[in-house]
Amino acid sequence: MLLRSVDFWFVFGGFSMHAQYSLLPHWQREAQIFHQKISLVARRLHHGAIHDARVAMKKLRSYARLSDKVMRTSLRAAVLPFATLYLTCGACRDTYNAIRLLEAFTHRLDRRFPLFEAYLKISLQASARYLHKVFTILPISESDWQLLSQPQGLSERISLQTLRAMQDETRALWESVEIPASDRNAEALHDLRKALKQLFYWLEVVPASDSFAFYDLKALRALNSLFGKWQDLHQLERRVQLFRQELLGKDTPERRDLKLLLKALAQEKRKLYGTMTDKLSVLLEAQAK
Repeated sequence: MLLRSVDFWFVFGGFSMHAQYSLLPHWQREAQIFHQKISLVARRLHHGAIHDARVAMKKLRSYARLSDKVMRTSLRAAVLPFATLYLTCGACRDTYNAIRLLEAFTHRLDRRFPLFEAYLKISLQASARYLHKVFTILPISESDWQLLSQPQGLSERISLQTLRAMQDETRALWESVEIPASDRNAEALHDLRKALKQLFYWLEVVPASDSFAFYDLKALRALNSLFGKWQDLHQLERRVQLFRQELLGKDTPERRDLKLLLKALAQEKRKLYGTMTDKLSVLLEAQAK
């Protein structure tokens, strides 16, 4: 007979525990973090708060995908009003990361890139001003915040059948993971990064099942960090290419130095790709046993 109560035993992190599972408290915690951090960013540009807010929203979006598919909720409607704000914060964060990464390569190559550095810093200022305009022109309403903090359709209890469906979705996502054949396929790597990040967020909150118990969450977190570093390198590489091609004359000395930077970025990306794929292969093999 199918159990309707969520009062059951499950195994999580190697320990047995008795629990009543619900996605709701996880959602509410991330919604609160997002609200707190965005409120701070609205007062002043704070890159740490931007990072934390974006992580919280990524988790909310991943929960929405899982819940909407399994429980037929409409949680994506709760995060939709924040899309422009999320993307604009992302533009600020990407530029900030590019500036920090450029500083690291400046020391490594013993080269300075004054024009490109100025370009990035001006871009960051422009992104910050635009972010301020987004807060002004597209203010988040109280009803939007209310819907985010008290999402419709998420209850304090779910059936064991629903939990198993969530576990099945988590397993299916892991089984869909494939390693791209080349580090040159940036789009495939980006899609893989999103899938692994979503998987990590689900594994954080969905209890393990007998059919799929992912034991090395720490390794998956580290792998996601490597993918993030690869993406930062790729974004900086794209910015250098665009700047060099469109904003520097061929006889400009910095153009030659930027070519050295592009070479160093490409080498670092290939090295990181090898590390990432090796670690992912180990995880795939371990879960296949």
